[in-house]
Amino acid sequence: ITRSATLFLYKNIFSLLLAIFSIVASFEYPLEPTQVSLISMFNVGVPAFLLALEPNEGRQKGRFIRRTLFKSLPAALTSFFAIMFLVLFSVLFEVPKSDIGTASTYLLSVVGFLILIDMIKPLNKYHIMVFVICVLGFIVGCNYFYHLFDIQNISLKAGSLCALFAIAEISVMRNLTFLMKKLDKIKIVKEKD
Repeated sequence: ITRSATLFLYKNIFSLLLAIFSIVASFEYPLEPTQVSLISMFNVGVPAFLLALEPNEGRQKGRFIRRTLFKSLPAALTSFFAIMFLVLFSVLFEVPKSDIGTASTYLLSVVGFLILIDMIKPLNKYHIMVFVICVLGFIVGCNYFYHLFDIQNISLKAGSLCALFAIAEISVMRNLTFLMKKLDKIKIVKEKD
């Protein structure tokens, strides 16, 4: 339940932040509903379903809401900042608007798979199988059902920006996750005192 809730919360926090930023900054929301559906399917829905099928005898420990929030917030913030900066830099580098949605989909999927890797630890055969199914599903969706999910070939400028921000996402996500774990430990220590 914690894993599924974390995946769902990640996408919802990200969507809320990006929607607010779109309204405040007066720009068009960069993702199409079909692109969000592709991400939701292979970063949230399929892994949450498959992980829920795994038997789990362990009891819930600690505070459920705080733990899921602290696990999902780094991924949501990382995705938000990456796509926000992609949109801002696309104006600077005159990247076609049609490329932004596809590049944003790729950036969102990178963070989605990063949080999925974190959720399936410790790794076992079943967890690796879930991860591989999700990655392959996303690749197949992008390459064979691109018309359904509004995925298109992107320009060199958009591809370069996307690759740059994808690399940055890995570092930002790792540092934000480390920071959230530290904050969580500080709160736990204060509550015990």
